[in-house]
Amino acid sequence: MRKLLIVPLLAMTMAATATVPQWRVQPASPGIGFAAKGGGYTTEGRFQRYVARIRFDPANLAASSAIVAIDLASVSTGQKSIDDTLRSADWFATGKAPQAVFTATRFEKQGEGRFLANGTLKIRGVSAPVVLPFTLSIVNNQANVKGRLTLDRTVWGIGVTDKMANDQVEKAVAVTIDLKAVQA
Repeated sequence: MRKLLIVPLLAMTMAATATVPQWRVQPASPGIGFAAKGGGYTTEGRFQRYVARIRFDPANLAASSAIVAIDLASVSTGQKSIDDTLRSADWFATGKAPQAVFTATRFEKQGEGRFLANGTLKIRGVSAPVVLPFTLSIVNNQANVKGRLTLDRTVWGIGVTDKMANDQVEKAVAVTIDLKAVQA
């Protein structure tokens, strides 16, 4: 009897996922950026390479999903010395852990065009829960997504062993998401 119930449930889950549109992020999107304060100034940068697999329907949040893999070596602040430092073992450790991966496991509607993506962010082999608030506008088959959150870099061990920088660089890092996507 139990097996007979599992088969229809699996079929319904697969059918629900199949009806959720898949979105392809456009390369010209501003993308994923960050800002960190330290030493009396703010350093801003972005990641130039990332891959996103997004299935999202505002009317079917339960079947929606997103996975974003960020190439940490693609970090760019416009200052080579800072970029090299961020790639080092003390910071992103791109030689050992080249990607950051955000996996959204649950979405919540917060109002018209406003949502929360609940999931995990894995950096340097450490996974921690993250909630990304974002806005979404869809016109025809084009979507604009903007989000912002603040992360504590020390949760993932970023920059904690660089004593001088750790004393000067604040733990809080502002992360921004600005993506344009088309329905695939």
